[in-house]
Amino acid sequence: MNQRNDLPTQEGAQRLFDRTYKCTQPRRRARTNLQQWRVFHAVVTCGGYLPAAQYLHLTQPAISYAIIKLEQQLGVTLLSLDGRKARLTRAGKILLEPSLHMLRVADELESTAAWLAVGGEPKVPTLHESGIMEV
Repeated sequence: MNQRNDLPTQEGAQRLFDRTYKCTQPRRRARTNLQQWRVFHAVVTCGGYLPAAQYLHLTQPAISYAIIKLEQQLGVTLLSLDGRKARLTRAGKILLEPSLHMLRVADELESTAAWLAVGGEPKVPTLHESGIMEV
């Protein structure tokens, strides 16, 4: 504890957090963000960087930068260029579906939060005979 104001030191606060949330390993900060994944999906869906830029109302250099940064942060190449056409690499194909699922979940979270913000009632999860939870 800090003698002057009875607050825990930074190390003490971290230990308390780790005990409270039972962290066994340090949390790794996410290196990517949802906007980068949205850009990736726009390039794939639109077939290239320029059509994706037009679709997202961004510049082509902004699209290129987002993809380069995403690939650097992941340590894999997601897209290869064949002329002006963007093609998925093996890694891009593997990450396409899980990243689409992540974007859908993020959109659903934002929609639910917006619904709650205007006084909507939360939906209570129910268990079906199949054992699958549905919200």
